[in-house]
Amino acid sequence: MFNDMLINTVDLYAFPATTAPGGAVTKTKTLVTAAIPCNVQTISGQRIVAQGREDQILSHRVYFATNPGVKQGMLIRFGGSDLYVDAAYDPSAGHEAVWCADCVER
Repeated sequence: MFNDMLINTVDLYAFPATTAPGGAVTKTKTLVTAAIPCNVQTISGQRIVAQGREDQILSHRVYFATNPGVKQGMLIRFGGSDLYVDAAYDPSAGHEAVWCADCVER
């Protein structure tokens, strides 16, 4: 039933760091997984207040059926929008029934 609600697809990017011989560190946007089924929703101000997260600027929550490997600091590309992951939740931690990521659009 939940899989019927996965009406969007996103691409997941990481920013692995590499160190050059001189010690310079660079981070390059790298595609981790493409076309991940999900459900992308905007986060309302009411939801942010209800969760006690008024100090955070969140714009979207992305729901997944399973863990696609999403972690804080990763980039979720949704259409023409860049959603940076602020937090990812494991359903076994009791936050949600499915995997989700709270994001900030930049």
